[in-house]
Amino acid sequence: MAAPASRSQRWSLAGKTTIVTGGTKGIGRAIVEELAGFGVRNAGAAGGDGEITGSVCDVSARGDREALVAATRKVIDGRLDILVNNVGQMLFAAAADTSPTDYARIMATNLESSFHLSQLLAPK
Repeated sequence: MAAPASRSQRWSLAGKTTIVTGGTKGIGRAIVEELAGFGVRNAGAAGGDGEITGSVCDVSARGDREALVAATRKVIDGRLDILVNNVGQMLFAAAADTSPTDYARIMATNLESSFHLSQLLAPK
């Protein structure tokens, strides 16, 4: 049985650009570190070996998402290759006990932010 190909032989992501939401901790941080190891430039995230630019953004707020995209476009010269919509929140409450405000926050963070960022960053 032949030895498996090395990571560098399987993938070539060197020089690609990405945004990883929620990239400062947990799974998001692991994604950033792995992508950086592949040579990806991470904008809007923190951690890893490659070129990384961190940004603070409340993805539940439409204006913050728009500001993140505008700032990111400057850092990456307008070219984005990879968007990882990783950020998310959990709500530990029964549906009957969930307030409309809590529900709206969860939907804005977990659903609307992914859709809106994908719209904002879609190739033109």
